[in-house]
Amino acid sequence: MGTGTRANFSALEWAGLKAETRAHLIKAAGRQRHVFYKDVDDHIKDPRLNYKSAAMDDLLGEISEEEHADGRPLLSAVVVRNDLKLPIPGPGFFRLAKQLGSMPNDGDKVVFWRAEFMRVCRYRWGGTPAAPPEQEVTCKRSELSPEGSPTPTGAPA
Repeated sequence: MGTGTRANFSALEWAGLKAETRAHLIKAAGRQRHVFYKDVDDHIKDPRLNYKSAAMDDLLGEISEEEHADGRPLLSAVVVRNDLKLPIPGPGFFRLAKQLGSMPNDGDKVVFWRAEFMRVCRYRWGGTPAAPPEQEVTCKRSELSPEGSPTPTGAPA
């Protein structure tokens, strides 16, 4: 990921933003819910970081790069766009997944994202309960977001 967008942040501030964002995403994964890019922006509440900015892309990308390097799923799979009929991550997520070798270059984006989202939700993030392996995660309406959110099959929508 690029470092030019981090120019407005000290190394300490950037590390704090990553830690805070990572914790927010892990919480969403533990509930098997996605969050919109705007939700991440609202949670962070830093006027220098906008949900449509390259800095947000870098922040989420670095989080997923670090998770991947440590053998964990791409945590930013829980962050999706709210302007599509089926909420999926933005193009930066898929570019990074291809760059890391997690997604084949000719892979179907939705199929890959759903599988990665399930991996994120099932992963034990430091004591966060994981979804049972036999439980399928699908996209249904959610009480957390009016646009819909991936939830376990049979879970209240």
